Amino acid sequence: MEHRPLIPDILIMRPLLLTCVPSYAHARRELIATSTEGQEDSNVKKKDIVGRELELFRTIKVSIRAALAAAQSLHAGSRVVDVSFDGTLGTPVYRVKTYRGNQVWDDAIDANSGAIVGGTIISLVTDLTREDQTNLIALNDVRHEIADGIVVAERNAQGRAISGGLMNEDGKLNFVIVVVAGNDLKQFILEPPHAASRDSRLRSRR
Repeated sequence: MEHRPLIPDILIMRPLLLTCVPSYAHARRELIATSTEGQEDSNVKKKDIVGRELELFRTIKVSIRAALAAAQSLHAGSRVVDVSFDGTLGTPVYRVKTYRGNQVWDDAIDANSGAIVGGTIISLVTDLTREDQTNLIALNDVRHEIADGIVVAERNAQGRAISGGLMNEDGKLNFVIVVVAGNDLKQFILEPPHAASRDSRLRSRR
């Protein structure tokens, strides 16, 4: 019988193999051109950027979960709503957004030392887009955290998570986790059960 690692029974999971630029790299929008020729050239540049980031990511010492813990320690009682690796600056960092009440904090964590880099950027929930506000409201109704989704995704992919965030699909909140596994990028969409639900079984939908 094939041995499989034990997975916490907490989330409905749908793993996908990414064959294009992953969501964590979408911030490189300034490279997107309007013409077809420019678009093709832009896609090549974006893939080069992502390739360099992945090479750098494989060398870092701090795990994404350690970065989450470091960011949350700055803001007692906060919950993680987004995390992504950024290797485009002089120092590779994890960018972590945490949330509590009407505030969202954006912090950079050194991916090699775990130290805080720079200052905290503070946003008000009321200034966010309606979609982001909806996701934060939905997060209040689930008992699991993005860190729980990262554990599940990493164990299934046998790799290291490089990003995680929130997504609303068909009116339901999902955790979206991207994992680097060998030469592959694997995206996991995980649906956390409602806080009032007694059904916490993990069901995989491929």
